[in-house]
Amino acid sequence: MDDATPTINLKVNSQDGHKLTFKMKRDTKLIRLLLIYCERKHLNYSSMRFLYNGKRIKGRHTPDLLNMEDNDEIDAMREQDGGC
Repeated sequence: MDDATPTINLKVNSQDGHKLTFKMKRDTKLIRLLLIYCERKHLNYSSMRFLYNGKRIKGRHTPDLLNMEDNDEIDAMREQDGGC
């Protein structure tokens, strides 16, 4: 992580293979990025799950807290109900 750079570019990958890139401050809560992603894709935030390195992202997390680096990727997944 380059602490001298106050901003970071993050890519959000959808299940259909599309990617959106966002530029944000390293100390900004990721909820802002996640809500904007949902708005642009016409998705309900409460029905989505976002993963970074296979672990769920919480809105209160920041890129710094998760040790994210420039051009890291977040996976956007629709929440699925369990089986039978």
